[in-house]
Amino acid sequence: MPEEKGKKNLSRRAFMKGATAGSAGVAAMGMLGGAAGILMPSSAQAAPKYQPACPANGEDPEDVRPIPPLAPPAKWDKEADIVVVGSGGGIAAIARAVEAGNKVICLEKMSIVGGTTRHGSAFRCWGSKYQEDAGYHFDKEEVLTKYLEDSTHWSSDPKMNRHMLAKAGEVVTWLAGLGVKWEIVDAMPMYVWAPNPPGHPEWVYCTFRHIFDMLEKRIRKQGGEFLLGTPCTGLVRKNGRIIGVEGTTLDGDKVYVKAKKAVILSAGGMQMNRNMLKKWIPTAYRCVGSVIMSMPSCTGECIRMAQGVGADMDGLDSFFVYDGGVDFREVGGPWFRYIYSGDIQLARQGWLHINQGCERFMQIDMRGDHFHTRGMGIMAQPGGRAYNIFDSNYEKDIWKFKGEMCRLPITPDMPHDMWQKELAPMDWRIAVKDAIKMGAIRKADTLEELAGKLGLDPKKLVAVVKRYNSYADAGKDPEFNKPAFMMMPIRKPPFYGLKQGGGMGATNCGVRVNLDMQVLDADLNIIPGLYATYFTAGGLEGQSNVGGTSLLSCIGAALTSGLVAGDAASKEKRWA
Repeated sequence: MPEEKGKKNLSRRAFMKGATAGSAGVAAMGMLGGAAGILMPSSAQAAPKYQPACPANGEDPEDVRPIPPLAPPAKWDKEADIVVVGSGGGIAAIARAVEAGNKVICLEKMSIVGGTTRHGSAFRCWGSKYQEDAGYHFDKEEVLTKYLEDSTHWSSDPKMNRHMLAKAGEVVTWLAGLGVKWEIVDAMPMYVWAPNPPGHPEWVYCTFRHIFDMLEKRIRKQGGEFLLGTPCTGLVRKNGRIIGVEGTTLDGDKVYVKAKKAVILSAGGMQMNRNMLKKWIPTAYRCVGSVIMSMPSCTGECIRMAQGVGADMDGLDSFFVYDGGVDFREVGGPWFRYIYSGDIQLARQGWLHINQGCERFMQIDMRGDHFHTRGMGIMAQPGGRAYNIFDSNYEKDIWKFKGEMCRLPITPDMPHDMWQKELAPMDWRIAVKDAIKMGAIRKADTLEELAGKLGLDPKKLVAVVKRYNSYADAGKDPEFNKPAFMMMPIRKPPFYGLKQGGGMGATNCGVRVNLDMQVLDADLNIIPGLYATYFTAGGLEGQSNVGGTSLLSCIGAALTSGLVAGDAASKEKRWA
């Protein structure tokens, strides 16, 4: 209806070891992305199909074009004051709006509340009451200026960043008032953490799921409603105002939900839409090997719907990147692979890393700041790819790297309630064997044979391995000063190799918004009735900002923008 016109008991000190104050890597564990029509991916999910990026008529492919708005239906199926699309960062908008006395309905594409943000473990903020009471004080203007100069190079809006910086502390204080037991680690006091319950790895895996379970229960008790497995398929507009949405159920039935005050788009970015990446984030299109830090729901439709009603775009060619983006698509495998999948964890260890020319290119260690810098170093290589080489001792050697956080391999004795079983097996070795069978990890009896399978020069591969082994034997790396404990010699066949690009997290390119998270057109006019949170909204991290540096972290930006949007939308007058 188109509109008419230890391995297991990791201490918090060990968890933080190696992470630096300038790194957003720890907090950014909350970023994850997805594919249309998928409620929950299997570990062997096929790569999403997409149209050729250059149709014969020269126009954008269909899955890139703006989605025009719909005219009001003859009858609304449901009515609310505020409709929220997506329940990741949107959970804060929903909770705040119901607290203010609004009737709120959320359309969620996935089969569970929380989206990508549910899978996070930390929140980066500067000066919450909780931190101040604990004796940690920050000069927010100094933090802001350093971020704008060193990270975004003044390509992001200082007013917006200052606003988000102030509001982030409010989110932490608000959640503490709802019972969240935050903790702070002295080494990085700008991060607040929600520890796992007893019997779980102390800090590592998906600790925010408990916060989301608490918020969902609270929201439902206060009258909020979630339509799970119901993606938004259109915005409804009347007289220039967004007045509701169209959703589509698993059975294909249309559901029209009226929004008497506003619609808030909180459906994540465009990670799983490669055609949109090619147009808006070309570096990701070329250099990302796979999406690892997002859930398979970030397909960009809500961005396109906002564009269909005139929204401008902000944050061009900006995204978060990590190491471990195994190039599964090259062998017909998935574009999405969960960060805790064993093959991704294997790729993120400190093996020998080389480029297409069989040359080493950077120091490879396991520090927290290398979550991002290693990914950037990999993407800078010819073809945007690098290669990991290791031998048959990998099952034993992987523990010698002392991986922390999401690099700590999953083992069967860990609790099985940390994520949905479809995302990754609870034994890292199972996913590795799956990747070997798939061909994403190559296996060979000789280095020369391995080189052939990887498309490398056999003589060059043998030479670099021989040189690397000599460094391992000597316990000293004269090229990159790699720590001696990470220098694993490569001698015992069979030999293994994998090809990886960047591991993609959130996309920071989305619709332009103001300080209240209202969506703006190219003339900076407000589009009435429409709001968006990060990372359906874009621009917070600036333009052409590739990496992981973030003022708030992905979780912080998502939840803070959700709180701001929920509070602002609650103040709108009902149009009907």
